[in-house]
Amino acid sequence: MRPVFLKKTHSILLDKQERASMSPKVIFGVNNLRLELIALEIVWKNNRSLWKTFLLQHFPVFSEVKNWNTKTIKGLAAGVYEERKDEIVKASQLFREWWSPLEQGWFLFLEDIFELKIGMMSFKAAVGISPISPRNLEEESFLVPFYTTRQNLIRLCAHETSHFYFYRKIKKMNPFLKRKIIISSGYLWLLSEMLVPLMLDDPKVINAIGKTDTKSYVCKSSPPTQLKILYNLLTKKKIDSKDFFEKIMKIKIHTSDLNQKLILHTNIDKK
Repeated sequence: MRPVFLKKTHSILLDKQERASMSPKVIFGVNNLRLELIALEIVWKNNRSLWKTFLLQHFPVFSEVKNWNTKTIKGLAAGVYEERKDEIVKASQLFREWWSPLEQGWFLFLEDIFELKIGMMSFKAAVGISPISPRNLEEESFLVPFYTTRQNLIRLCAHETSHFYFYRKIKKMNPFLKRKIIISSGYLWLLSEMLVPLMLDDPKVINAIGKTDTKSYVCKSSPPTQLKILYNLLTKKKIDSKDFFEKIMKIKIHTSDLNQKLILHTNIDKK
């Protein structure tokens, strides 16, 4: 007769394998001009130095831009896509190789931490040319530079998909709230951004995807103390995800918690 503990271990392994087979995937694609234009406009309007020192150096065609014109920029970006097509396609294949072995461990972690099963579905990573990576919460997609490094690619995939889980959890807890209202909330965006460094620094995540850069462009140095305390309670199973989200929604975010360069939203308590 097989010992009981072996049966239990076998059952746990099968359950984990079944969960992994049902977990989401990141699909790498090319030619998402919608996200590309968002990224280019952000750089043009908010970081002209990056536009001049990086974008013009690597893609000189953008030196033609004197004023922002969406139609003109779209045409220039499409031209760069065509010119660098082989590199972009090759990068998308390489990114798949880099991320694929890690994604099951990452998504199992998100499933556990958020207590949220979303099953087999795809998040979209658009491989493009911009040096920043905006996301589209409605489409659950994000932009990745074709020239990024392996370490940064892993960080981006983890960072961006964590936001998708975050907003899905908020929606599940507030089924009568329209999704557009949820994703347009500046407060929820800040909470979501502040949560990312805590997750990326979690020993379980480091074991699953390796050590990544946990620096946040939202927080001055680290997430608010109250958020860290609550996250610690969550990981130790002293509170469940419902309690965690209910409690963090009561955290006041002050300007002293944020990077000075961050454009503050009007619903943030300015102290």
